[in-house]
Amino acid sequence: MTNYATVQDILDSGRKLSADEMTIAENKISDASAMIRLKAKAIGKNFDLLVSEDDDLKAVAKSVVVSTVIRYLNDSKTEPAMSQFSQSAGGYSISGTYAAAGARVSIWDSEWKLLGIKRQRFGVLEMYKNGND
Repeated sequence: MTNYATVQDILDSGRKLSADEMTIAENKISDASAMIRLKAKAIGKNFDLLVSEDDDLKAVAKSVVVSTVIRYLNDSKTEPAMSQFSQSAGGYSISGTYAAAGARVSIWDSEWKLLGIKRQRFGVLEMYKNGND
């Protein structure tokens, strides 16, 4: 199995890692790469082959895996990654939605679209029978 990123890619992005985080990052890189591969396989694509033929897709895959792992690592820190945030003044109000809550990596819909794995679909639901019954 090919991983689409390395721990060094995370370090190159500017994220410093402790010794424990390096081990976790290596495991989560494998998890994220496997998720991409599996979802691509579900729609009939061999993602390893696609990445080997397209340097731009390879760069995007690396970027998605790095972002996903950094979000996961940040979730366990004092500043968890937020995908949505709200704030008020006067009566003071604050709100937030965590990007990667839980113990697994989370790839966002926008990232699936960048990878070419998720696309918007249009369809029609036939509400009435055709009348030829």
